[in-house]
Amino acid sequence: MTKQTDIFAALKSLLARAHAPYSGFRVAAAAVDEGDEPHFGVNVENQSYPVGTCAEAGALSALRVAGGMTVKRLYLLSEPDYGVVPCGACRQRLAELGAPDLAIITFDAAGNEKTYTLEELFPHGFRFR
Repeated sequence: MTKQTDIFAALKSLLARAHAPYSGFRVAAAAVDEGDEPHFGVNVENQSYPVGTCAEAGALSALRVAGGMTVKRLYLLSEPDYGVVPCGACRQRLAELGAPDLAIITFDAAGNEKTYTLEELFPHGFRFR
């Protein structure tokens, strides 16, 4: 299921599972591991905004629970269609769990994609490696 069209379809269907009653901003993420297996997450808001969970964090957790070690690609889809990219905290998570050539791919509502490197989104990030 690592074809991008399959990932897009899965993310589109997962948007309904996001819990975003306060902002109405739903996000679905797929973190693809070193074995080319996708692991999914959705955002889960909370009345106390700082304790909500980003879709990326959920997908990274699912990847680790399934035995994956490294994120090769991260796919994102949001509704409404804002061309979402990871927040600062998730960029830090990706800096720690991402492959050196990690690709971050965002989809728009029509399935068009835009690809970023972590360095583009997180220059001078906090990394020990």
